[in-house]
Amino acid sequence: MSILKIVINSADTAGSIDNKLILAEGGNAPEGINKVAKYLQGLALGAGQGANMIVETGGVQSSGTITFASFTTGDTITINGVVLTGDTDFVTGPTDADTAKNAAAAINASSATGLDGVVVASASGAVVTIKAQDTGVLGDNITLAISANGSVSGANLSGGAEGTIKRIEAGRLPTA
Repeated sequence: MSILKIVINSADTAGSIDNKLILAEGGNAPEGINKVAKYLQGLALGAGQGANMIVETGGVQSSGTITFASFTTGDTITINGVVLTGDTDFVTGPTDADTAKNAAAAINASSATGLDGVVVASASGAVVTIKAQDTGVLGDNITLAISANGSVSGANLSGGAEGTIKRIEAGRLPTA
């Protein structure tokens, strides 16, 4: 899967754009994509005077791993400064694989500043993979730690890279 990031600078207010798109988080994907496509078509036809767009392709998300090894009640993991405690914030299961699955679910469900909208987690066996939600090197600043009974891939996520950026202005061809 690749990530396409689009930034649109428009004279429209945020409220005006929200009213045109009426997107619900976690809503119907095809409906949301169609609304965005119609908005972009309107910009292309001149409805958004002075609008410009920045499109980034090929960016890479920063990532890192937490590996559980006999993780127990009271042990903690810390992601981007947010501390999650075994059997307080997520259930330590009968196996490290169960604990990893529960930790990943807790990370993804968290509304904590520093996690919500910042990282996404997945589990495979006793390993939780943490990825920055956005592409680029800024994700390499997200910290990882474990208090005991396991390990992390490094003190920070790593491997984030910027993609190729194209700027598109009304009435002009894309430029690098």
